[in-house]
Amino acid sequence: MALKKLLISAAFGFGMIAAASAQASTVFVSAKDDIFLAGMTTVPAFPAAQTQTAVPGNGAGQLPVGVAVHGGEVLDLVATGLADCGVGCNPAGSGPDGDPEFGTGSIAGYGNVGAYTGTNNEGFQLLGVYNAGSTPWTPFVIGSGGTFVVPTGATRLYLGLPDGFSFAGLPGTYNDNTGGFSVSGVPEPATWAMMLMGAGIMGAAMRSTRRKARAAIA
Repeated sequence: MALKKLLISAAFGFGMIAAASAQASTVFVSAKDDIFLAGMTTVPAFPAAQTQTAVPGNGAGQLPVGVAVHGGEVLDLVATGLADCGVGCNPAGSGPDGDPEFGTGSIAGYGNVGAYTGTNNEGFQLLGVYNAGSTPWTPFVIGSGGTFVVPTGATRLYLGLPDGFSFAGLPGTYNDNTGGFSVSGVPEPATWAMMLMGAGIMGAAMRSTRRKARAAIA
């Protein structure tokens, strides 16, 4: 009977873990989402490093999307959509992998986030940055998606874009951007809570079975 209860509890616990791992949601990352503002709670009003004046009021854009993560978690992300960098850019926009039209991005770090250097002649890509380790955090390319392992200590993944005048120098020129990307596969807030609950149920069932076994022997 004890073994049967253990198997039922274990199955329930595994079921909760499987259900949790299957939970994912979709978020929208605006072309105005400034990856260099990751970790901030408000957009700087007139940050000295982001007062590019090619277009009046171009500045810092808005805070990047932040999603809860856990060290060791595996994320399978897929991004779709079009984003336009505003004045002087192709009004049709570009996908999350960027567009050779924009040239190679080379933008200085700001705030908690380190410098970004675009690759493959693409300067307007979907980026991510984890709040792991000491600052400056290192931004990385998500593009149209892939599989990413959350580093130890990270509790937040920020999603945004790099921008700056001619995609070089100090970050800025976000406010004239339009469009954005839908990113699927991001974890829902309850995912890790459910996984921990499932593991707890399994552990409790195993401890209970061991206690009963020891009592029977005594």
